[in-house]
Amino acid sequence: MKITGTAIEEIRSVLTKPLEGGDLRHISAMGNLFVSGHKFPEDDNGLAITDNSKMDFWFQYSLKIDGVAYYFYGGTPIV
Repeated sequence: MKITGTAIEEIRSVLTKPLEGGDLRHISAMGNLFVSGHKFPEDDNGLAITDNSKMDFWFQYSLKIDGVAYYFYGGTPIV
């Protein structure tokens, strides 16, 4: 997958404040995409195990930006 320069700038804009431990930050300009500073463990269904019980998250890809690794997740509200 190729990430465009515009997408990288959108991601950087939500990373102006550093990510903390279990932080999952929404990249609203990119729909249901979220970014974290670490990869979450997954349950048997492939869903990320996080502290947020109101959303389901699943791993999408990892990417280094400015030498720092980030992990990206899709997310949907739990109905």
